[in-house]
Amino acid sequence: MIERRKASSAVVRSAIANDNPLQPSSAVDSASYPELSAAHWDAFGAELAAAEPLQSPESAGDELRRYFQLWYDRLWANREELLSILEEICSHQSARDELDSALEAICGAADELLCHRPRRVEEVAVFHSSNVILYSYVLYGVIPSAIADRILIRPSFATRDQLNRIHERLSAGGSPIIQVVNSSQREFCTRACKSTVSVFTGRYENFNLVRYRLDNPLMLFFGTGCNPAIVTANADIPGATQSVVASRVVNSGQDCLCPDIVFVERSVADDFLQLLEKQVDTLSLGGRLDPQADINPLFYEGVAQGIQEYVQRNSQHLHRAGRICIDSNTVEPMILVSEMSEMAEVHEFFAPVFNVVIYDADQHVVDFLLEQERHAMGLAVYGKREPFCTELASLYSCVIDQSLFDAEDGNQPFGGYGPRASSVTVNGKTIGHPLLISREISRYLDDNGEA
Repeated sequence: MIERRKASSAVVRSAIANDNPLQPSSAVDSASYPELSAAHWDAFGAELAAAEPLQSPESAGDELRRYFQLWYDRLWANREELLSILEEICSHQSARDELDSALEAICGAADELLCHRPRRVEEVAVFHSSNVILYSYVLYGVIPSAIADRILIRPSFATRDQLNRIHERLSAGGSPIIQVVNSSQREFCTRACKSTVSVFTGRYENFNLVRYRLDNPLMLFFGTGCNPAIVTANADIPGATQSVVASRVVNSGQDCLCPDIVFVERSVADDFLQLLEKQVDTLSLGGRLDPQADINPLFYEGVAQGIQEYVQRNSQHLHRAGRICIDSNTVEPMILVSEMSEMAEVHEFFAPVFNVVIYDADQHVVDFLLEQERHAMGLAVYGKREPFCTELASLYSCVIDQSLFDAEDGNQPFGGYGPRASSVTVNGKTIGHPLLISREISRYLDDNGEA
C-alpha cells in the first residue's frame, strides 16, 4: 500500500500529546458522554454568546479552548462510529485521514479565531460539500459555531444520509447552534437569503444557479479548479514521483486537491515516467474496507462512464491503460502522456488518472496556466521555484516540493485566486482568493454584521 496524504495520525497524536492543550479528556466515554456534555455545552454556548469573548483575548483563549475541547471530545468519543459512516463513501485510509484532519482543525480553532477576531454573526447558511463531509462539518459548522447564533447546513443530496448520521452522533445532548436542514435547494435558498453569511461548496455552475437568489451581506464560494503539478529538471525525481502518485490516488482520486495535470520537463521525463509506471504497478485494488487497498470502487455515480468517454476521445495519448468497469464504477490507474503542442484534455477526473504533459520551456507552462486564470486553484512545484512561483503566485496557491495535501491546513485560507475556484462576494462584487470563514467575516463585515 502506498503512503499517501500527510501522515496525519502520527502528526496529530504527537501534537496533541506534547504541544496542543486539546486531547481526549478522561471523561470521554461514548456511552455516557451525551449526558455529560449537555450541561457543559449549554453553559459554554451561553457564556460565549453573552461575553463576546473575542473582544477580550485574555479570557477568550481559555473559553474558546474549553468550548472546542467539548467538540474534540465529542469526535473522539464517537470516532469508531464516524469512521464507519465515512467508509460508506470513501476508502478505509481516507476515512482515517479525514478524521485526523478534523481533529487537527479543532485543535487549531481557538488560535484561528483569536488571530482573526471575527465579530459575532446571527446566522451562517452552508450548502455542504458532497465529499470530506466530516472535515467540512468541522470547518463550516463546528468552528464558526463559536461566533454564530445559528449554523444552517443543507447536505449534498449524494451524501445526505451520511451527513445526517454524523450530525446525530455529534449533536446529541449538545449545542443546538448547528442545524441540518433536509430541504430542496430552492427551499433552502429561501431560508438562506436571510442569513448573514452563506457558504457554498461545489461546482461554479451550481453556485451561479443560486447566488442570485441570495442576498447575503457575505457570500463565500468554495469551488473546484485546476490543480497542476510541475516537475522540473532539478527536482528530486524519486521524491516528486512518489508525491505525485500519493496525491493522485487519495481516495482513488476523488478529492478536489488531487493533481489534474502533471507537467514534466523533457530532460527528466523518461526517468519520471519509468518511476511513475513502477509505482502505479504496485497500487493494489480492493473494497473500501480493505486497509491495504489503494484503489477502490468510486462512490460518485457515472464517473467510470465519464472516464471511458474521456479515454476514447484522448486515446492517442494513452501510455498505460487501466481497466474500466462501468457496472462496479471502478477505474484502474492509467497514464496519459502528451506534448505541450497537442495536450490531452485537462479534466478534473475524480478517478486515478495521471495526465502527464512533457514541456521544453518554462514559459510555455506559465503561459498555459495563466490562461486557466478563472479556474486557478493550487500549484505544486517540484524543483526550482522560478519562474513558476513568481509569475503564477497571484493566481495559484503555490507549494514547493510537497503536495497540496501535505500543505493543507484547516485553520488557514483554502483555495486559489480563480473566481471559479474560490471567491468572496460582498455588495455584489466578487473577488477570487483563498478563503477562511473567520478571516472573511473579520475582513468584510462590520460589528453589525453588515458588509
